[in-house]
Parts: sequence; structure tokens; C-alpha cells
Amino acid sequence: MNRVILLNHNKYGLGVKDMIRRIVTSPHPALRIVAKEATEINEQIKTIAQDLEDTLEVNIRKAVGLSANQINECYRIIAFIDIETRKIESIINPKIIYYSKDDLVLGKESCLSYPGVSKYITRPREIIVEGYSKMGNPVKYSMTDYQARIVCHEVDHLFGKCKVGISK
Repeated sequence: MNRVILLNHNKYGLGVKDMIRRIVTSPHPALRIVAKEATEINEQIKTIAQDLEDTLEVNIRKAVGLSANQINECYRIIAFIDIETRKIESIINPKIIYYSKDDLVLGKESCLSYPGVSKYITRPREIIVEGYSKMGNPVKYSMTDYQARIVCHEVDHLFGKCKVGISK
């Protein structure tokens, strides 16, 4: 596991230790693996979720979300920035339980795992996603527009897909 401990001078103050993970890039095999469901939220799963959040925070100028596959962990975990609160959240075992089939939006996306590549991709304008927090509590989010796009992109990664990385 490639982890770097940084003393971070961020919003949490001096001396906060963040675990920053290396982001894998194509053609790394982790990007094509279907991630497995976390059957329990143990210390390993909590650590991966926290590492995702920490890694996203360090990359916040160039990314708005990450999946566990992108740090070479094949569990169903994502991290994303909440556009309204600017807080980084993570969801364990995210499942999109609703999406607006008839209200789709075309938008430009890029991905840290496919450097230098961006594409216009159609996504649902609205989704509802549920899963678990790092503490094991059920969570449910209703998202629209850019927020929905971010989470759809990260959930795609968990199934070994990235529309940005697909050649046409």
C-alpha cells in the first residue's frame, strides 16, 4: 500500500496527519475490477474511506471525487465534495436507488486516473444514493446536476467503468 503521512496545514489546523494515497492511472488493472461490497464496516474499511477523503482533499484543486479503485482498493467506497457545504463526504457501499431516466444532461468530465482526457458524457440530472457512513450509519442523499454527476462518475468506477476512459 502506498501511503504518505503528511502534516497538513488545512482547515483542521496544524499537525493533523492525513493519509495520502497514490492515485492509480490507466492501464492499472484496479480501474477495471468490479469492487466488492464491504460486508462489515471494520477498521480496514474506515481507514480506506478516510484515506479517500484525505487524498481527495489534497487533490481538491483538480478533483471533486474519488473511488476506492483509484487508490488500488477494490471495495465499494467513494469520496466526494459536497458542493453546497464544501465538505468532503464518503459513502460505503453506495447504491443509486433512483435516477431521472427522462431528464438527462450532457456535461464535460475528466478523471485523475485518465490524465489529460476529458469527454462530454450524458448523466441523469437527479439521483438518490444510499449507503453507509464511515461510522456505519445509514446515509441517503438526494442529488441534482453537478453533484449527481460527481457521484455517478465515482459509482461507475466501482463497477470497473469510467466513461472518460472509454475510447470511441
